[in-house]
Amino acid sequence: MNEFEGMQVKLIERQVRIPVAPSHHSLISHIQKTIDVTLGDTVLPVRFVITGVTGVEYNCELGTLEGMEVEKTRGLNSIFSFSPRKVERTDTFNAVFLVPTGIGAEIGGHAGDATPAARVIATACDTLVTHP
Repeated sequence: MNEFEGMQVKLIERQVRIPVAPSHHSLISHIQKTIDVTLGDTVLPVRFVITGVTGVEYNCELGTLEGMEVEKTRGLNSIFSFSPRKVERTDTFNAVFLVPTGIGAEIGGHAGDATPAARVIATACDTLVTHP
C-alpha cells in the first residue's frame, strides 16, 4: 500500500470481461462507461489492456488505485480521456515506441520482436523514439 495525500491507497490488478461494443464503435467510451459503472467513484483506473476478444466480450487486464476519497478522484484525467487535436502538423511524422520488457527488463524487449518492429516503424516516420 502507498500513501496518497494522507490516504491508504492500494494498487490492484484484476482480470475483467467487458461486453463487446456494437460493431466495435466508440470503443473507448464504451469501455470507460462499463468500468465506471462496475468500479464506482473511489477506484481510479491507471492501466488497461485488452488481452483477447471473443464474439461476445473483451478479455482485459485492469490496474486500479483503490481506497481513494471521491473528492480526490474528481478532476483527475482518466486513462480513457481522448481529446483529438484541433490543429495538426503534417510536415513531419514522429512516433514513440514503448517496448514492454517484463520484470527487471529480463524478458522480451529488443531481444525479441521489438527490433524488427522498430525498424518497420522507423521506415514510415521522420523521428522514432524508442524506450528502452
